[in-house]
Amino acid sequence: MPIGSYTHRLTRSPIKRVLNLAFGMSDLHSHLRLRPMLDYVEGLSTLRTSGRTQALELGCGGGINLFELAQRFPSLHGLGYDLNRSAITSAREVAARLFPERLIFHEADACRQDLGSKVDIVLLIDFLEHVPDPKGLMRRVSGCVRVGGQVLISVPTTRYPQVFGREFHKAVGHLVDGYDLTTLNALVPKDLTLAHHRYSTGVLASALCALFYRVLRRLPDSVPVKLLRLCTVPAARVDFFNGPNHSCSLFAAYKKV
Repeated sequence: MPIGSYTHRLTRSPIKRVLNLAFGMSDLHSHLRLRPMLDYVEGLSTLRTSGRTQALELGCGGGINLFELAQRFPSLHGLGYDLNRSAITSAREVAARLFPERLIFHEADACRQDLGSKVDIVLLIDFLEHVPDPKGLMRRVSGCVRVGGQVLISVPTTRYPQVFGREFHKAVGHLVDGYDLTTLNALVPKDLTLAHHRYSTGVLASALCALFYRVLRRLPDSVPVKLLRLCTVPAARVDFFNGPNHSCSLFAAYKKV
């Protein structure tokens, strides 16, 4: 099922329904950064066999990560924080329609929240690169995860500014040029052990991202341009030649011990 395909239920336009059902989100990089996380959690048997699973996301944006998990795991309940008012408004609308009483979203600075009670999963998807004190945040995150719980992280690598462009890199608020596995591990407390990692957005996908974010996003929002943008989504799934020197994104899962 395409990432984000459930959004076809929120539009009255039959054309948009078909496009959303076929392609999911038109934001190319969302597909690329989400796929490693979804592949990983779909392999976690505990999410299907356990009782209620509590998830927390910091920097949740429009809620896409929690929506994708809630869609796959009926026992999952989640809480998301983000500063972007319009994103939170949109997330609340989707949650009320598709996941009533399961997902809650708050407009708030995720770095300043009392993380409170223990949770099973924490999502930090494209978030750490925006945080002034990522090491301090990771200590707080570790304290709110149950033993056996997971912290799922996606970050850009140092190739990100080269591929997406320095202008776009700065515009989205990245405070660092990126991470590799060594520098990411250096932020993580010792009571979180690396369970899995995967580099993504490799050579072919990077070329498509360069086209998408350097060129296509600047063009007038005409129907042909929209279709061209959508066509890059399935093409980017053929993501060859990944690794520290070839990829723009790094996904890592850490388990609380």
